[in-house]
Amino acid sequence: MDLIFETQRGSSFSIEVGYFDTVLEIKGKIEKKPPQRLRVMVLPHSPDNEPVSKVPVSVMANENVEELRKELEKLRERNELRLPQGGYFFIHKQNVLDDDQTFLWNGVAHGDTIEVFPGYVTKDGRVNQRYRR
Repeated sequence: MDLIFETQRGSSFSIEVGYFDTVLEIKGKIEKKPPQRLRVMVLPHSPDNEPVSKVPVSVMANENVEELRKELEKLRERNELRLPQGGYFFIHKQNVLDDDQTFLWNGVAHGDTIEVFPGYVTKDGRVNQRYRR
């Protein structure tokens, strides 16, 4: 029998389960599901409010958001992307992304846009922005 699950953000996936499978067995099957590759669109910060283009970046859904930071740094090193010098954080659908959690946990889906904002987020969750739009 196939079960279809829907996440809090509305994306869905299915797995095959047996009639007598326990909750722990079903959970194990969900965790064994092969990781999904996501193509997200990154919108860089424009300190001068000039138009900027979104940059497509490929990530794995089960990776922590900090992996996106590593990919963006590679693009910066190749002069393909400008990043704020005083630090930056990510916004997805008006929510700050937690770098220590996966893209799935943060509700990021294939094709979503992630915005880069200058500044940093403190441990108590407050945002310290260095620039104002």
